[in-house]
Amino acid sequence: MEEAIIEAETKAWEALARYKFHMFGYWSAIWVHLNKISGEKRPNPWKKLVDIAKKEVTAKVIFTGTAAELIPFLAKHPEAQKKNIKIIPKEKEAPT
Repeated sequence: MEEAIIEAETKAWEALARYKFHMFGYWSAIWVHLNKISGEKRPNPWKKLVDIAKKEVTAKVIFTGTAAELIPFLAKHPEAQKKNIKIIPKEKEAPT
């Protein structure tokens, strides 16, 4: 069992190093499964990657609106000022 867990972790890292994200997911899922059934509860070798991803996700604010609406938005949400803001312009309404 130990050899299989080491092999799964190694193959996952190798896949990630080659930008083979699908295979990284495959081998990391194998590692998680083997770790679970082994009963040893090893620490997840990808925890640091997950923590980085969580910070990236929470560091961004997506704002949908016009540039003129951004200032009032930031006034209401001062925590957003410390994050990367992606502005998605509203589509102009068709004249009626």
